[in-house]
Amino acid sequence: MADQPTETETNATPPKRYKGESTKKAAFAISVALAVAIALILLGYLTYSVANEKDEEAPQTQEQNETAEDDSADTSSPANPEDIDNLDQEFDATLQELDNNEDFSEEEMSDESLGL
Repeated sequence: MADQPTETETNATPPKRYKGESTKKAAFAISVALAVAIALILLGYLTYSVANEKDEEAPQTQEQNETAEDDSADTSSPANPEDIDNLDQEFDATLQELDNNEDFSEEEMSDESLGL
């Protein structure tokens, strides 16, 4: 008879639970999930707004301003080959002025002056 369960073991009752206990757990889980969702939405919005502010506040360089405000170009007549040749010569002259070999002297580019 030792192999058979006793009468108290077979009639064991589950632990008592209160009526509202499962409802409270569900409400708590839903409120935590809702708070996490709201936090993620706010984080996404703030990230998006900061990224847009950086794009809008990008300063223009002086060259960009000059290019944007160049009203000296004649837009009323079509371009002809002479205009293109003149513009090409102007670009070449500008590039020659900006030649990297003439921007800095040998003394300014020495290892000692650069701290190398």
